[in-house]
Amino acid sequence: MFKVNSDADAGGTSFHSNEIKATTKQLIKTFGPDHGGDDFKVSHEWIFEDDQGNVFTLYAWKDTNLYDSDYGPVNFDSIRSWHVGSKGKGEGEFVDWIEKKLK
Repeated sequence: MFKVNSDADAGGTSFHSNEIKATTKQLIKTFGPDHGGDDFKVSHEWIFEDDQGNVFTLYAWKDTNLYDSDYGPVNFDSIRSWHVGSKGKGEGEFVDWIEKKLK
């Protein structure tokens, strides 16, 4: 149904209100290494695509010392909130799928 696709065009995806709670280590173990962020506001990001070509992102937003020197470096074992980005289609199913994969 969904797959990691770092080459998918994530342009136009945005945060709508869904977040996932997970450690960085859990995400790397489940989905492989992230492809990095697109700027200093996004420190880690995975891009996914569904069977219809809809693109979703899972990313850390403004929460490391890359953005603000008052933050520490990423702690791979700490649970944190990850933003879910989409163009508004199928986000609920994507969140359900991510949560099942992380269990």
